[in-house]
Amino acid sequence: MFEVKKDINPTLSDRLALPLILADYGIRNSILRVLENTLFVNKNIFAAQRILIFRKGGMGDAVSSLPAIHAIKNCFPNAEIDLLTARRLPTQAGLEEIVEKGTFSNVYTYTNLFDRDMISQLCGRKYDLYIELPSNIASFSFELRTLWLVKRIGIPSGIGWRVSSTKFIAKKQEKLLSFLNDNDRLLKILKGYGFEVEQGDYQLPVPEKDAAYVHELLKEHGIIHKERNIAMIPGAGRPQNKWPLPYFNEVAKYYQAKGFNIILIGGEEERKEADKIEGENVFNFCGKLTALQSAAMLKNCCISISNDTGPMHLSYSAGTPVVAIFSARDYAGKWFPPKEGNIVLRNTGVPCAICFSDTCIDNICMKQIKPEEVIKAVDLTLTLSQREGNNVLRASAKK
Repeated sequence: MFEVKKDINPTLSDRLALPLILADYGIRNSILRVLENTLFVNKNIFAAQRILIFRKGGMGDAVSSLPAIHAIKNCFPNAEIDLLTARRLPTQAGLEEIVEKGTFSNVYTYTNLFDRDMISQLCGRKYDLYIELPSNIASFSFELRTLWLVKRIGIPSGIGWRVSSTKFIAKKQEKLLSFLNDNDRLLKILKGYGFEVEQGDYQLPVPEKDAAYVHELLKEHGIIHKERNIAMIPGAGRPQNKWPLPYFNEVAKYYQAKGFNIILIGGEEERKEADKIEGENVFNFCGKLTALQSAAMLKNCCISISNDTGPMHLSYSAGTPVVAIFSARDYAGKWFPPKEGNIVLRNTGVPCAICFSDTCIDNICMKQIKPEEVIKAVDLTLTLSQREGNNVLRASAKK
């Protein structure tokens, strides 16, 4: 899902490329809609009482889908809702670990989409409605496979199949199109079917037990003052998304000298790397917190500095502003945090931008984002947050 940029001066090749790009998306999604309308009866979807939602991916995909899950739950307050999911990495937290308790009646995690035992279980549930929350990178062929799966399960109504990005003339797409972030993309899909969706930033609810656990942890380490805590998220699922660790170290030293604490957040697999970020006021919680405890920890930080990774999405969903550092391997916008209160640093001034590579060994697009750029962005965000806080205090005083 995207919009055509209006603030560019298109070349002749751009003018020739744009109709081809739009036709490519149009044909793929028209075929999916024709199949959807042919195979399923979708006249009365809001009467459904038993629903299967499909959403796969890791923590970032999970957090990005929370506003859509919230909208579905509001439209079907009394329905039984199940989740069909898969994770890119087994160690990643899934959607079922982040949503409010009781959202899903059953969770089915697959490794083979057409596993006979799983299909038998799903058939036995007698669903009224299937809702696809497609991945941002879902291919046309994958969407056709899930269409066939739903038909095989015997669900009478099904919605949501979309192709939202392709690699066709990729550099032209980067230049000519502006992609929605995943939160807004999924809400737009639902809105197209008549769902009532709430605009604005979705705030992740953190259970009291997780908030209390983190509060005690902060007390134990003597770092209870939110305004002095800066979170750093140095890990990422892809090496291509990692900002150099020495750069994180340099930024950490700069803010420690100014009296800030550095709180490191991530998975167990990132703990050893995170240990290389040095300082007396560095606290490494990588691998020590669940997803929701990590969200609670982020709520107790004034800002986070993060790679493009799952906890980055936790940060803004928890209400903590983020300076997000993005590689140029993929299109701009798709995984960006909401614009309000957050800053994205991304360098496309390299010849290999929009490479979609999983094997890059140099990461020049990340290396060219220097520590001083991140420090400048963090200082700006902290200044704006402080002003906003002062304005709230003044407004409260007037009341």
